[in-house]
This record gives sequence, structure tokens and C-alpha cells, in this order.
Amino acid sequence: MKKLLVLSLVMSMFSGYSQSSKEEVDYYQSIFGMGKKEVVAELISLDAETKDSFWKIYDEYETSRKELGKDRIILLEKYANGYESMSAEELNSIMKESMSLSVKTDKLIGAYYKRLEKEAGVLAASQFYHIESYLVSEIRVAIFGNIPMMEKIKK
Repeated sequence: MKKLLVLSLVMSMFSGYSQSSKEEVDYYQSIFGMGKKEVVAELISLDAETKDSFWKIYDEYETSRKELGKDRIILLEKYANGYESMSAEELNSIMKESMSLSVKTDKLIGAYYKRLEKEAGVLAASQFYHIESYLVSEIRVAIFGNIPMMEKIKK
């Protein structure tokens, strides 16, 4: 778990950036993804029979996860660029979108757990769920710990 903590801390460094270009976001996600895959490979118990199917499904998951991550970065930038002068309607929209992204992320992990359970077994699927849930929680804490709290809104 120590490696997961280091990986989540690296990701939290990126959460402080705003105004990221698409290229920067892709770069950060690729670095995070490579490090994450190494950690997952060390922590997941796979046998020779399920190894290929696990990584095929995992790579599909990562593609979907990265898309949700890009949406979250766009939303964070929107918040960061306007939180000082945001109207109640704008804030409400951002909060609802943030909650929706959280639900989508949790559903994505659950859906891939089910696929992995069938293809790679309960142990590998459970380990995947544990790792992903841990990282998502750490990233959420890092994001909320680094964004300014809304102090007032325009009526």
C-alpha cells in the first residue's frame, strides 16, 4: 500500500494545476497511468491462465477512467476560474456535475469488477476494486484539500 500512497501523492500534485492544456492533461495521465499499472502489476494476484484477459480488461478500464478524469479536470478548471464570482446557479451546476462524475467513476469500477470477476477470478477482481477505490478516495481528498472553499456566491 505504500506504493499506492506514493502514486496518489503524485496525482495530488497534478490536482493543483489549473488552465491545463489538452497535451498537459494527456501527459499527466500517461505518467500516472504508467506508474499505476506498475503498482497494479505488483499487487494483483494473477495466474498464467487469467493474466492476458485481466490486462486486456484493465486497459479498457483505464481508457474509460481517463475520459472521466479529463471531465473532472475540465470541471475543476471551471471552478478554479470562477469560484470568486460564481452565481448560485453556476455553483449548483458544478456541484451536480461533480456528484455525477463521482457516481460514474464508482459505477465504472463496479462494472469492471464484475467483468474481472468472470474473466480473472474473485481474488484479482477484489484486488482491482481495492486498489481503484483507494486511489479514487486519495485523489478526491487531494482535490478537495487543494481547492479553495466557496465563501460566498452571487445571488
